[in-house]
Amino acid sequence: MDSLTNSVNFLLFIVVYIPLNILFMLAVAFILSVINRLFHLNFPTWAVSVAAAVLVFAIMYAVLETMQGKNELAGNSTALYYSTTLIINILVVILMLTLSGITRLIFRNALSVPFAFGRPQIIAAVVYAAVTVFFGLIPLFNQGKAQLNDIANEKYKEKLQKIISSNNVKEFEKALDKNYELSQLQLDPHKTQTLFDYTIEQNKPLLTGALIKRNAVLLTYSFDWDINSAEMVETLISSGMPAANVVEKLTAKNRNTLARMVVEQYHPRFDSGGHYLVNFITNNIIENKDTAFLDYLIQNGLTNNVKQTSEAVFDFIEKDDFGTTKMLVEKGYGLDTSQHRMVEQAITHENIPMLDLLFTHSFRANNTPGDYSYVEYAIVRNCDKVIDYLLKQRPDIKTIHSTQNEGDTNALMLAEKYQRTEILEKLKNYAAAE
Repeated sequence: MDSLTNSVNFLLFIVVYIPLNILFMLAVAFILSVINRLFHLNFPTWAVSVAAAVLVFAIMYAVLETMQGKNELAGNSTALYYSTTLIINILVVILMLTLSGITRLIFRNALSVPFAFGRPQIIAAVVYAAVTVFFGLIPLFNQGKAQLNDIANEKYKEKLQKIISSNNVKEFEKALDKNYELSQLQLDPHKTQTLFDYTIEQNKPLLTGALIKRNAVLLTYSFDWDINSAEMVETLISSGMPAANVVEKLTAKNRNTLARMVVEQYHPRFDSGGHYLVNFITNNIIENKDTAFLDYLIQNGLTNNVKQTSEAVFDFIEKDDFGTTKMLVEKGYGLDTSQHRMVEQAITHENIPMLDLLFTHSFRANNTPGDYSYVEYAIVRNCDKVIDYLLKQRPDIKTIHSTQNEGDTNALMLAEKYQRTEILEKLKNYAAAE
């Protein structure tokens, strides 16, 4: 990807940047020569040429420095573009001064005008110098402004961290009054933590409560939580966060002792904390390899909602993780048979044990899975390794039904349409034996 980006940048540099720079240089030289002639400034050709080169370099330097970080072309190697700008301008000056045709075209025989350096020339030189200096200083102003902002931000962060360390709620609230978006500030550039996450990690329940009081949406938007005390748990739940969501945040950091406390004191309903909550908790516990705690949560209502348990199981089917899928089903994770994507994922992975697990526990070959039956799905996806297994489930392959993509069809017609020769032969033998 980097090589492609560099190639594109190089192509842009050759095709766009160099011709534009040359044209800009010629245009500036022409304008300066016209001014020179109109106002009888009597600057010689070489002075106008050099002035044009310096001015173009100053402008390009200012533009590129301003664009740096915002534009990939300018931001990748500004030093290259600065130096090349200067070299291009010098080369064009040499061309203008050596090729008589270009010289006459641009400078209108300015060499024939006798040179004089009086008040008009001084004024013109001062104005020109001021314009050049102005453009040349823009990058310095930008850099200085950025440095001042960085210094101010660092001092502000240091002050804020002292307030947090001292647990001074009044000072903290004053800081919030000055900036209502303060909760999104990242104190540590090496972490993705917001200020809200930081107060949780630093175990400052009073400050966390102050943030929630001002913006309750933080309870749903923040993501890098490290709840490490009973006091913080109490603050979050009393502020309106569902106990089940607190359990999910705790399991994400493997703080299962605190999670047990939440279960015993607040009796969370795991089907009230978001559509994927059981999935998140399950993944957290599986990742931390604490199946004993998973059993504990199952005993306390983790698997009461079959739609949520199906989401959790599907996640591991999608990963083609048969071992975990089998374990969850055996532990009581119910399967919603309307979630046909479970079987479809198993077909896609051509995972016979996974299919056997699904059909043994809940699914049936003639469930209506939408556009395609399971056999038809295998045909369209060209998953011929699972056809024999699916036919053992005694599916209906003859009945013609309507589909969005194929119109009126059945398994035999699809196999013929997609030229699945071996599959079609198996389907014909199966239909003849029925």
